[in-house]
Amino acid sequence: DISTGVHRTTFTQNGIAYTREAFVSRPAQALVLRYTADKPGALSGSLKLRSGQPNTPVSASASGLFWDAVMPNKLRHACGLRVKNTGGKVSGEGGDTLRFAGCSSLIVTLCARTDYKPDFRAGWRGEAPAPVVARELAGASAKPYAQLLKAHQADLARLLERVTVRWGRQELQPSPMPSSSRRIKPIWHGFWSA
Repeated sequence: DISTGVHRTTFTQNGIAYTREAFVSRPAQALVLRYTADKPGALSGSLKLRSGQPNTPVSASASGLFWDAVMPNKLRHACGLRVKNTGGKVSGEGGDTLRFAGCSSLIVTLCARTDYKPDFRAGWRGEAPAPVVARELAGASAKPYAQLLKAHQADLARLLERVTVRWGRQELQPSPMPSSSRRIKPIWHGFWSA
């Protein structure tokens, strides 16, 4: 839904309705996903976190997954994922996998950064990303889902309301003219800014 910035997927399997909602929150600097089912304890499975860079070690705990590594070009990159569950159990399994069983809902929060800094004098490198990721992840995962969603939607609404567009008026009756031959002049209101 472009007006709310929330991607929602629903499906039914074995008579159970599952829903996944996902959004990227600029205020929280996090990707947030919520998984729910209409039957208590119906969520079981696993989550994996892997870097696109080979040989990146991932550490797992009962609450999440994390990496802090260096690319061949010396760019540091860090990523963390935390899971909050309602009901059931979440446990770390191996280096890059979390298992969850018998959960009624899951809220997954992911934060990631590099130490890239757009400054030649600084050698294109800024602060270490791992402490920033840990701080952002702790802050975002401590908030209730509804609070994260509300802050995300308020931030997005402020950005979306900066511009409006009118595509012209449509005639009451459909025109016999093919759409490829019609001329509609858009009228722009507002402005774009970086």
